[in-house]
Amino acid sequence: MAETQTMTTTSAPAVPKTRPRVEWLDVLRVLATFAVIFDHVANQHWYPIYTETSAYFPEHWSILNFYESLAHWAVPVFVMISGALFLGRDIPPRKIWRKYIARLATAFLFWTIVYALIDYSKGYDLYIVISNLITGQMHFWYLLMIMGVYAIIPLLRPIAKDERLTKYYVGLSLIFAFAAYQAQALFLAFNSVWTQTIRTLNGYFCMNFVGIYTSYFLLGHYLCHKKMTREVRHRIYTIGMVGAAITTGMSFIVSYRLGYPNNAFFDNITVNLFMASIGLFVFARDQFGRLPAWLKKACAWLSPYCFGVYLMHPIIIGYLEPLGINALWPNPYLGTPLVSVLIFVICIGITFVIRHLPYWGQQIT
Repeated sequence: MAETQTMTTTSAPAVPKTRPRVEWLDVLRVLATFAVIFDHVANQHWYPIYTETSAYFPEHWSILNFYESLAHWAVPVFVMISGALFLGRDIPPRKIWRKYIARLATAFLFWTIVYALIDYSKGYDLYIVISNLITGQMHFWYLLMIMGVYAIIPLLRPIAKDERLTKYYVGLSLIFAFAAYQAQALFLAFNSVWTQTIRTLNGYFCMNFVGIYTSYFLLGHYLCHKKMTREVRHRIYTIGMVGAAITTGMSFIVSYRLGYPNNAFFDNITVNLFMASIGLFVFARDQFGRLPAWLKKACAWLSPYCFGVYLMHPIIIGYLEPLGINALWPNPYLGTPLVSVLIFVICIGITFVIRHLPYWGQQIT
């Protein structure tokens, strides 16, 4: 990567232009996949209990909120992994569409039909079934978003090749996307009279070009290849820990100030999760290569199954819930970790079987 500035002298582990396994990315992908499940399990019983006159916190809310605060970095890190793998390679637009976007579209179509059939069998209103068939399930927004990012890879690659342009793009994004959104979300949470003013101001700037997920995509490539001194790396680790602390602390503070659970600090479009995500990504780049060989080998084996796990895990969550196997089983402290491991193992097993079906198995997982 051609750089116009030099931050360091210590080389970073590069992602080659070919596609051999990259150990630390495999480990990070598996960890992020588990974090998604962990978040969704905790989220089941995170919501307030409503009465006719008010909403209040259930007894288990604090521990589930803590668990949720630990896992929301997963999606930004997924996008950064994709950026690390794609922006360093010269992939023709036709191949992007015919291979990568086509696979995502195929998986989207197949699994939306599966979820629609499940919803219909459970007696959901026909309008909801058809609506979900069009837009996808709750977590399928990620597929549509990443297809859009893949489509503009040829436009992002020149930015990725220039360090100054990358920093400029991400800097604008931090101001006009991350910070602007977070300010708007906080004003809205507290029913401030300034909410509409901030929303209108954000719209007037018309800075849609500097997107949230395109910034993560660019950062994945940049942080993967950037040479850094030990001091700089430790600063980024610190930024990540501060972001994680803000995510946990402010989610408690704001929720208790409002009197009901609030997720203003849980969104991927927040500065605190931006900080936590880049800190974890750089830490993984620098430290995961030192993990035991057996663990890296296991993650290399699990990594190809992560997409299938992401696609199907809400189905397993939905079938375990009526059995009482959820974030509260056997108690709120153990429930989320135990059930998350169970769901991860079940989904790996199902994905393993599907991926060994002729041709279509790998297209839909």
